[in-house]
Amino acid sequence: MAYSNDMFGLQQLMADEQAAQQQSNINNAVNLASTKGAGMMYRAGGIGDQRGQAYASLGRMLTGQEEPVDPRMARMQKLEEIRRKVPMPETAEDFKNLARLLNGAELYEEAGKAMTMANEIKSQLPTKSTAYKEYSEMTTNPTPEGFKEWYKETTGGDFNSHYSTPRIWKALLLFEL
Repeated sequence: MAYSNDMFGLQQLMADEQAAQQQSNINNAVNLASTKGAGMMYRAGGIGDQRGQAYASLGRMLTGQEEPVDPRMARMQKLEEIRRKVPMPETAEDFKNLARLLNGAELYEEAGKAMTMANEIKSQLPTKSTAYKEYSEMTTNPTPEGFKEWYKETTGGDFNSHYSTPRIWKALLLFEL
């Protein structure tokens, strides 16, 4: 089953894993039914699980530690928090800021993707030497003021058609569920 790359998809995956574990427990009980003493073994395993959870809870209470969190859920929460801070990165500077935030949240793979996107955007910007040549060929009377205006228009926002924000976030949110 395919899960969406958001909090709902992750919660559904975790619920499905729990249901599979419960089904596995039922299958084990049925398979052990014909074995002599299987009921006692199955019950002993259940008691062990219960006591293990109780001792873990007691240990967290005494040490002040929080409830353990599934690392996938913690990762998704970090991504959602960063997504609220940088909802629509468009420029190379936006992506550098996004990479900095992702690095700060210890999401290094996603930070690498954001830096790659920033570098890709920067590499597609025309350099001033080639841009001036292109501008000179397009106009009959090239002026420095005209070049500055043309350069701003050429380099500003032109890459949104190639790098739409939903596609970028989808690429950053990809992970193995």
